[in-house]
Order: sequence, then structure tokens, then C-alpha cells
Amino acid sequence: MEGQTMMRYRSALNASLAVAGVFLGVLALASCAAPTGPKRNEATIQGTVYRNDTRTPVPGATVYLQSPPAVATAGEGGAYSLVVTVDSTYITQIVAMMPGFRNDTQQVAVVPQQTTRVDLYLKADSTSPITPGQSGEAANIYLVGFTPSYISVKGTGANDVAQLTFQVRDAHGIPVDSSHQVTVSFSITNGPNGGEYVFPSSARTDPKTGMVTVSLNAGTKAGVAQILATAQVGNKIIQSEPVRMTIFGGLPDQAHFSIAAQMLNFPGLDWVNRTDNIVVLVGDKYSNPVQPGTAVYFSTTGGVIDASGYTNASGLAQATLRSGNPVGNDPVYGHGFAWVKAQTVGENGASVQDSILILFSGFPTDIAISPSTFYLSASDTTGMNFTYRVADRFGHPMAAGTTITVSAAGAPVVLSGDVNVLLPDTQDTSWTTFSLKVMRNQA
Repeated sequence: MEGQTMMRYRSALNASLAVAGVFLGVLALASCAAPTGPKRNEATIQGTVYRNDTRTPVPGATVYLQSPPAVATAGEGGAYSLVVTVDSTYITQIVAMMPGFRNDTQQVAVVPQQTTRVDLYLKADSTSPITPGQSGEAANIYLVGFTPSYISVKGTGANDVAQLTFQVRDAHGIPVDSSHQVTVSFSITNGPNGGEYVFPSSARTDPKTGMVTVSLNAGTKAGVAQILATAQVGNKIIQSEPVRMTIFGGLPDQAHFSIAAQMLNFPGLDWVNRTDNIVVLVGDKYSNPVQPGTAVYFSTTGGVIDASGYTNASGLAQATLRSGNPVGNDPVYGHGFAWVKAQTVGENGASVQDSILILFSGFPTDIAISPSTFYLSASDTTGMNFTYRVADRFGHPMAAGTTITVSAAGAPVVLSGDVNVLLPDTQDTSWTTFSLKVMRNQA
């Protein structure tokens, strides 16, 4: 009985092993039949992240796929790869990000069972970190930044030193590394010759960035200084493009302060909000334009004017004079005349100023001719002389561009003299009185 029992147990065990063998065989068969390519709904996006200026890889950059959301980090060579599950083909956006750079965003097609390549280019500037990469020998020198954009002659209290940063790169645009450092020399090839200078005269490139910085120090004369950076590389010399830096003038000087108006005879007496342009030219004691942004303050005894203006690179400041109350009434020149004053501050706080007299002219209300009547006989050959007057209510001439035309009707006569007058921009009252001659037409 015991032997029979053992026989049954052994038979059961053999049967179990046989079943297990069949199951394993099925698994092995299924494994051999499985596909080796991408899964049916997987899409792959891959590429390399570069910086746009040197085209060198940017390892560590973050790459983000908008839809479906996926993130990858660029490896040592700037390479990245994203695998996502999708149901159909569609267009989305992919973004590369890295501190110190501006993002690059591109469109990408996500296609099931396909790999799409998209290279991304982070936007770099002079403040961006240098990405690793072995350079060749120095081949080019580039200006990568300067601050401020202009300086002023020394002694004005304004900024008189500018810093210029150059970068030395190899033939592929990669900044030179520690194995290819060079000494860069700096010189002023052209300038105002007012004592300006560069410091230092030479400097070694940074082993990590390939950059080198020099300071331009202004002298006592305004003008344009031209700076050149050069380096000896083996038997050849490489150099930058000449860099031009403007040195603006000093403080306003009374002998170099001028004011002018677009119209000295301004047709604003009988109108509101007509405009006249007032211009001031401000120079320093060296006859150069003062530094841009110098404030000039304006006032007027007639109408309304802008409170202030600021000089541009040419030393010009402008303000707009608008017609309106009060009407000018100068104690010397009379009704209709107003003074426009411009003022600024020069050396040691001295007031620098000038003014201009503006005539506010009005409608031509004063029109007369003398004699008012006349007679010419049929045999008259000498004719008759006339004077006539055209002025505003205060006796002032009309504004520039006014045309005065005289004509005769009802008699066969010929007119000569001031019969077609175009007025200039004048305050002179002689331009209110005119003459002409009338003769019989003998034809």
C-alpha cells in the first residue's frame, strides 16, 4: 500500500513538470515573436542643444516638450532624447532652457513609431556662461560689449571711463581656452588728442572665457576715439575691427550757448495753440557739444512753452512755443512782442542763458491805399504812383509766406511795382508799406 502511494505521488509530480514545461515553452515562443523596434504608440524626439553664437554644445540644458509634457536634460555633448506615448501625429512646441541664456522655442511634429530630430540653439550674449569645449589657436578678436555707450571729457563730473570687453575665438568661433591663451594689446588709432588713453595697454585672455577687458579714459577734448585690439599668434597678427567710442563735451559755456526760433514772426496773435519751434545749441568751452541729456529750461512772456528740453548728441535741445494768453506786451517793443528765454547750468554752478524776441502777428486788419481815388486822362503817359499798407492791428507785418496781390478792374491800366509780394520771416515794419505805379494801357 505504501509503495502504491509513493507511485501515485511520483506520477503526480511528473505530470506537474510536464504541464510546466508546456507553459514555459509557450512563453519562450511568445518572446521570440515580440517586435524589436519602437512600441506602436511611442514617438521619439532627439537632437543637440547648442549656443547660437559659437555653435558649441550646452550640456545640462533643460529640454521641455509642451504636449504631452516631457522633460529631458542635455548630456555632456549637448544631446537629449525624449520618448512619449501618442495616439496620432500632431504639432507641438519644444523649448530649450538654461540659466544665463534666452530660451529657444521651435515647432516639432510628434509622429508615432518615428524619431524626429530637432537641434535647439540657446541665445547667448556677453553675460552667458562659457560652455565646455576645446578650442583651437586664436584666429579672431571680437568686441562683445562696452559700457557705457559714451563718455564725457574729464572734469565734468560725468562718466569719463568706458570699459570695452573683447573675446578671442578660434577659426570655428569657439572662445580660446587655457591652452590657447594670448596677450591682447590695445591702442588708440585715432582720437581727439585731448589726453585720452587706454589701460591696461595689454592683457592676457581669461582661460575660461577667452575674454579680455580694457578701459578707455577720456581727456579734455570731445570727439571720437578709435580703439584697436591686436594679438600675436605665431608668425601672424590678428586684430579686431576698429571700435569707435564717442567722447562728449563738458559743461555748458556761455560763449557757446545759442537760441533760435523756427519763426521770428509767429502768426499766433489771433489763434490758440499754433506752434513755433525753439532750438538751443549748447557747447562747452572747447567748442564741442555738451554731453547728451543736458537739461535746458525755457520760459516765455507770451503764450505757453515747454518747461524743459534735453540736448542730443549734437548739443541741440528743443521746446515748443504755443500761442495763447498772455499776449506779449514788451515795454520796449510794444504789443505782440514776447521774449523766450532758455537757461542751463555751467561750470561751478554758473547760470548760462540766452533769449530771443518773438513777434506774435495777427490778422491783416490794417489795409489802406493812397491815394484812394485817381484820374488818368486818355492822353496820360506818366501814370500815377501809389502806396499801400498791410498790417495787423498792432501795425506789425504779416507772417512769412503771406502773399499780397494787387489788381485793377474796370479800366485799361497796367500795374507795376509791388503788385505780387511774398513776405519773408521778418519783424521789420518796413514790410507793411509797399508802392506801385498805375499807367494807362496804350495798346
